[in-house]
Amino acid sequence: MVSHVKQKLRKIILLLVNALLNNPFIFKLIGKINNRCQWINSIFIAYPASKGYSDAYAFQKFMPIMKWTPWIAALMKYNGTFGIMMVISGLEKDFQEPNNQSNLCQLVQRVEKNAKLLNISHVTFAGILPGILYKSKIRQKTIEADITIQAILNAEKKIQQELHYSPQTPIIILGNNGFIGSRLIHRLNNRPIYPIDSPSVDYANIDLWPYQLKDNPCILINISRNFVLGHYTHLFWPQLIIINDVYPEPSKEEIDQIKTIGCPLFHIVGVEGKSWPKFPKVYKGGLPCCATPCTEDLPIIIQKLQ
Repeated sequence: MVSHVKQKLRKIILLLVNALLNNPFIFKLIGKINNRCQWINSIFIAYPASKGYSDAYAFQKFMPIMKWTPWIAALMKYNGTFGIMMVISGLEKDFQEPNNQSNLCQLVQRVEKNAKLLNISHVTFAGILPGILYKSKIRQKTIEADITIQAILNAEKKIQQELHYSPQTPIIILGNNGFIGSRLIHRLNNRPIYPIDSPSVDYANIDLWPYQLKDNPCILINISRNFVLGHYTHLFWPQLIIINDVYPEPSKEEIDQIKTIGCPLFHIVGVEGKSWPKFPKVYKGGLPCCATPCTEDLPIIIQKLQ
């Protein structure tokens, strides 16, 4: 009951913030101040992975308005500077619909206009949006890929030190042909790599699975899509270490299955930083990786789910 009241209060506050601040005149005024102070340096555009995440930011009746129009959702602080997170209510299935190409163009135009008004140059998008915008030639920047790859590399190194496994431990990459996966492979120099890409989120490409690795120490980096991990759990073994960088976190069913097998399961929450309000669910306590600049010493937060 208490959490429900807090969530409702959070949505009311965000509604008021958007009613007061989310307009070109206020953005231009803030931009003039920001031009002198340089205290806000980034805009991060997110979207809900599920109804649970969308409910954290707005009432359902406002979802149609937010589908392609960014809504102020949080103020972020990282390494002494601030950023603004804005959300849309569009879902991954909407981004992949060919008829929504013009909506995606309008979304990018709105974001770039807001960034210009606010005097902000660092603009990033969450999840699969960067890949779709890049593939459709709406946006040519790929900074999100660089940030995410650095986060994965830092997370893998951190887990390696914690679990004391060899730097040459074989790596299975689930989702290797994607926007991130195709670039990550080139950063894993001199590592035994086994790339696997599923033809769709509904099927497992078990023909490519490295069965010869079973019962040996191995790492699986999941950068595929929602629910793909669950198609492969029946092939896992206890010595397999799983590093998940898919939004949202694995489902309860997937976690329970992995727990039964005995695999260590780590989820990349994000990077160390603060946000007001805090991000919901497992992402509470950090900032999304793509919301921060790309640096080699990116301070990663990892949560062991199992």
